[in-house]
Amino acid sequence: KFQKQCTFKPAINTYKPPRVQKTDAERKREREARIAEERQRRELEELNECSFQPRTNHDVPREARPMARTGRSTAVKPVVVRGLARHLELKRHANKLAEEH
Repeated sequence: KFQKQCTFKPAINTYKPPRVQKTDAERKREREARIAEERQRRELEELNECSFQPRTNHDVPREARPMARTGRSTAVKPVVVRGLARHLELKRHANKLAEEH
């Protein structure tokens, strides 16, 4: 009944024009990408100017590395503590005496 009374029938335009304007988020992402690319380009230029390229011993086993500045080998060796055996012997003896009393 209500629709019979309403005689006006609007023509709705469903056409959506292509979006020309970029959103703030898109502009921010593009700007950050440009800045990152520029930073990376500058870093590469700086590195290309460097002539110093140190050789490191990462692939060489520790035992085969050269002597340190102190003149001692950098290889890991067991540490000898003089008197340790006697100390442990006395400690065991003291513990045994403590248990008896």
